[in-house]
Amino acid sequence: MLGNGRHLTYARHLCDKNIYNFVTIGQYNIVIASSALGNDTGIAATVAEHMLFTFPSIRIVLMVGIGNGIPGNGCDPQDGDIVVGTKVVQYDLGSSSSSKLPPVFLNAISDLRKDPELGQNISRSLSIAGHIRMESPCVHYGIIASGSRVITDARRDQPGKTHGAICFETEAVGLMYNFPCLIIRGICDDYSETCRYKHWESRAATAAAAYAAELLKIIPPDQVYKTPFAAEAILATLKQITASKGDAREQVIAALEGKFNFYLMCHRSLPNTNSGGYRQRVRSWLSVMDYATRRCAALSKRYEGTGLWFLKSPEFARWQGEGQKTLFCPGVPGAGKTIMSSIVVEHLSEKFSNKKFREHGTAVAFLSCGDGVRCEQKAVDLLSALLEQLVLTLPLVPEPVKHLYDAYHCCETRPSFSEISKALLATVGHFSRVFIIIDALDEYEDDGDTRKELLSAIRDIQNLRLMVTSRETANIAEEFRGDIRLDVRSDEDIRNYLKLHLAEGEFISTAVARDPDIPETIINTIVAKADGSFRLAREFLRSLHDQPTLGDIRAALRSLEDGTDNK
Repeated sequence: MLGNGRHLTYARHLCDKNIYNFVTIGQYNIVIASSALGNDTGIAATVAEHMLFTFPSIRIVLMVGIGNGIPGNGCDPQDGDIVVGTKVVQYDLGSSSSSKLPPVFLNAISDLRKDPELGQNISRSLSIAGHIRMESPCVHYGIIASGSRVITDARRDQPGKTHGAICFETEAVGLMYNFPCLIIRGICDDYSETCRYKHWESRAATAAAAYAAELLKIIPPDQVYKTPFAAEAILATLKQITASKGDAREQVIAALEGKFNFYLMCHRSLPNTNSGGYRQRVRSWLSVMDYATRRCAALSKRYEGTGLWFLKSPEFARWQGEGQKTLFCPGVPGAGKTIMSSIVVEHLSEKFSNKKFREHGTAVAFLSCGDGVRCEQKAVDLLSALLEQLVLTLPLVPEPVKHLYDAYHCCETRPSFSEISKALLATVGHFSRVFIIIDALDEYEDDGDTRKELLSAIRDIQNLRLMVTSRETANIAEEFRGDIRLDVRSDEDIRNYLKLHLAEGEFISTAVARDPDIPETIINTIVAKADGSFRLAREFLRSLHDQPTLGDIRAALRSLEDGTDNK
C-alpha cells in the first residue's frame, strides 16, 4: 500500500538503535524508521535523532501514527479520519513548537486539499491493506496537542479548549522542537482508553500512512532539493534561539540541552553542497514558478492506462524523430490536455534518464497555465522559467547565464527579453536535443504579443522539439497550420474510465444486478454526450450516482440523450 518494498545495503552508525524498512513511493526512496527501544512517550524524537547518525542527508521528515480526535474548533474528527498538524503544542507544558512547516509541505498540502479524489484514493489503500471499506475518511487540518502522558478522563478535551487543538497524541513530544517535520495522525477514539482495540489502531495508522503516500506522490523533486538538510535547518533554529533573549530562550535551551553538538556533528558529515549553492541561487533568481508541482498534481489525477494511445501514435513518434519539430495538440475544455502534457513530460524524462540521458544530452522543459486560469506572465518570464529548468539539468551554470545573474541579481531591474533569449539559445546549445512542452497556450495573455514573442523565440532553435496543447481558437490553429497535429481526444480512455468507476455507486450496482445491459447503455450515452471531455463524463456519471432507482437512471439517461441535462 505504501509503495514498493526494496532491499538496501547501508552502514548503520554505532549509535543508531533504530529499525529500518525501505520503500519507493513515486520518485522517492523512503526510509521508514521505528524504535527498537519500545514505544515510550517522546520516543519519536529519539528515533529521528538516531536516524541522522546513519542518514545525515535526510531533508524532510513525516511522522505518521495514531491520535485521538478533539471535537470543537470547527471540526469533529471521527474514528478513521485523518488529522494533519499545521502546528504542534505540548499540552502538559503549555508551550508551542517554534518550528514552522517547510514550504515543501505547505505547497503539497495546499494542492492535496484541492484533490476531489483524495478520500477515494485513501479508501482504496485501506481496502488493499485488508480493512473493510467504509465511508471515505475526512482529512482535517489544524493544531495537534502532544504530551508526555495519555489523557484518559474528562480532561481529554482540555487541549482543545486551551490551545485550539483538534487532536492529541503522545509520541511527538520534543520532535517539532528538533525537526522540521509534518505530523500526520489517524484518529482512533480508543487511543486514550484503557482497553485499546488493535483493529481500529491498525486502520487509523493505515489511513494516516495512505495520506502520507498521496502527499509524497505530488511533491516535485526540485522542491525537495530546495529544502535544507534536516541537520542544517535544526542548526539554524538553534543558533536563532541562542541569540534571542527572555524566558522562552531559557526554556527551549533547557529542552534542547546537549543537542547542538549532536547536530553539528551530523551537519559536518553532510556532503559538500557549495558547488550546488550558486546554481540554486541562480535558479531561484531566474524564476519562482513551480511548474513541477502542477505537473505532479496533474499526474496524480491520471487513471491507469490512459494516455498510452497518445504515446504510441505515429504522430508522436514522428515528432520525436528527425522530421517536423512542432506537435500541435488541440482539445475541447476538460479533455485532459494538462494531464496529457504531464504524461508526455514523464515519458520523455524516463526515456532519456540516467546513462542514456548523459550520453544523448537530452533535456525536457515544461510550461503550464492550466486550471482555466489566465496566465499573466509575459514572454520574458516564460523564457526565464524554461531557462531555469535547463540550468537544473546541467552540472554547471552556463557562462551566459552567470553573466546575467552577476549583472542583475543585486539590482531591482531584470534582463530584457533579448538578453534572456540569447542566454536560452546558448544554454540549449549544451544539449543534442531539447523537448519543450507548453500546456494550455490559449490561457496565456495575448495582449502585447506574449504568445507571438514566446513562440518566435523558441520555434527556430535547431535542436528543439516543441509540443503545444490548447483549445482550438482560430488564431492559434492558424499559427500551427502545417505542423504535426494530434488531437487530445480518446473516447476509449473515457470508456475505460467509466467501466472502472461504474459499479462504485450503491444504486448503480443494484441497477446492474437487475438489468445487465444498463452498464453498456450508460457508457455509450455518456461517451456520446461528453464529446471527448473527461470533465463532462465525470459530471454525468456523478449525476447518475444520485439516482435512487433503475427507472430514475433510465430517465436521467434519456435527459442526457435529449440534451436537457447537458452540463
